[in-house]
Amino acid sequence: MMAERRAEVAEREARETKIRKHGSYTPPGAEGLTGWALLDALKTDLPNLHGDLLTVTQERVEEMQRRFEAAERFMTSEAQA
Repeated sequence: MMAERRAEVAEREARETKIRKHGSYTPPGAEGLTGWALLDALKTDLPNLHGDLLTVTQERVEEMQRRFEAAERFMTSEAQA
């Protein structure tokens, strides 16, 4: 049981290290972009990425997309109310 817990902690720490290292990646020329423009730049750059940077950036893109779409749905529903 302790070995299982240690393995879980080590896995979580490794994932968090990857996110700290690559989670704020911005493609060259996209510095200063935010919102949908940054999301589009990240998507466009995915074919150029590899390894942990690719994995973390794909997860970031997916999360950004979900959040932006949810915000748009909310804003649309508020505007109609």
